[in-house]
Amino acid sequence: MMGKVRTVMGPISANDVGLTLIHEHLIDIYAPMKGLLAKRPISFMQTDREKELRSKAITEKDITEEMQCMRKLGLCTVVDQSGIKRDIHQLVRISRNTGLNIVASTGCYPAMADEFVQDQSIDKLTKLYVKEIKEGICDTGVKAGEIKTGLVGFNLSENSSAQIRNIRAAARTHIETNAPIYAHTHSGFLAMELIEILESEGVGLSRVIIGHLDCLPSLYYHKALIEKGVNIGYDTVGKDNWQPDSMRVEIIKRMTDLGYADHIFLSTDISRKSYLKKYGGYGYSYILEDFVPRLKKAGVSEEAINTMLIENPKRILPF
Repeated sequence: MMGKVRTVMGPISANDVGLTLIHEHLIDIYAPMKGLLAKRPISFMQTDREKELRSKAITEKDITEEMQCMRKLGLCTVVDQSGIKRDIHQLVRISRNTGLNIVASTGCYPAMADEFVQDQSIDKLTKLYVKEIKEGICDTGVKAGEIKTGLVGFNLSENSSAQIRNIRAAARTHIETNAPIYAHTHSGFLAMELIEILESEGVGLSRVIIGHLDCLPSLYYHKALIEKGVNIGYDTVGKDNWQPDSMRVEIIKRMTDLGYADHIFLSTDISRKSYLKKYGGYGYSYILEDFVPRLKKAGVSEEAINTMLIENPKRILPF
């Protein structure tokens, strides 16, 4: 018997999931924030305009306006990947004001782990994450519907004990709840190392999505990951400064031709003001208005596109 999808407005049937963006942020994940992220140097890839806008937080009104447009384009569900950084009250209001299904996540974005996890044990973290899924976030009764975790950097040695404990807590939360795991990587690196940690905890890899693989477009690497049993996220669509979309189109075409569409998820990972349309960015709508037509023009079938945007979320989100 298929489970339910836990949204911020309550459980829904898998059949009501519809067209889904699996990796988005419906808050400004960068501001305001103390600790590690606040101290992280601004990337050399950012323009002066982006640096200026990053200092000004995305407002709820900004996100609501763009999500209302997305609803008109046919979007049904958004998964907010902000983990414990999320503002659950804001997610509820955005869902109510747009008619979108919004899934909140528990767990911790890995770059925040040193600040949040500190000396907490795996058992203590697991208890918190399980509570947010089974009982609700804080005292709201709103339940999380997914687990966020991951690694940072290019080498496992760059990850602290807190970051590894965070992954193991996410794994144990999955074992207790069967909630799906969305694992962050730095531009696709350390995916195999992530898999090894999750496997050591007994995680069923078919319930795992490893993100940002489109930033490292290696056909061999992606095939190897899928053959291990995980799903992969091509979830930075539109971020040409990370990888040109022409490369994303090419890798998606080749992977879907090989029959891997049922392991691929698409999204844009919008997380700062400069990405929004009203501030000169590509906006959430880019994926449906521009990128999907490019996929079709390249020969990616309608069936494969529906699999990546509709059928795969419908499969992985219920528990």
